[in-house]
Amino acid sequence: MSVFEYSSGYHPAAPVCEIYLGRAGQPATIGPLPALLDTGSDMTIIPTTYLRQIQAKRISRGQARSIWGDTRTVGIYMVSFALHDLQISTLQVLEDHRTDEIVIGRFVLNRFKIMLDGPSAMTEFMEMI
Repeated sequence: MSVFEYSSGYHPAAPVCEIYLGRAGQPATIGPLPALLDTGSDMTIIPTTYLRQIQAKRISRGQARSIWGDTRTVGIYMVSFALHDLQISTLQVLEDHRTDEIVIGRFVLNRFKIMLDGPSAMTEFMEMI
């Protein structure tokens, strides 16, 4: 079980966690890195600086669409991902060279049983499904 306080860096405060990243198939050792939990995003988005740091391999390019409907070409990478002691050895993520913020989308979030406790401003990852 992992518990994280909401970040007051967002208004209103938002659910966040700390993750570790690594090259696909290797241990996730870079971190802890702050990450925003976004149930509206399909994919997890990782800034270019972290992908370079772990020497992640780009496997493809694709189109990503924002909530406003605009699209842009992005790199698709494979990484290893860990949240506390919960490890995902191979995960597809999108590259973002415009920000330093990690965004965790539903393809990751749906692997966990998660409780968002808004009144207490806490997020609890209870188990990996």
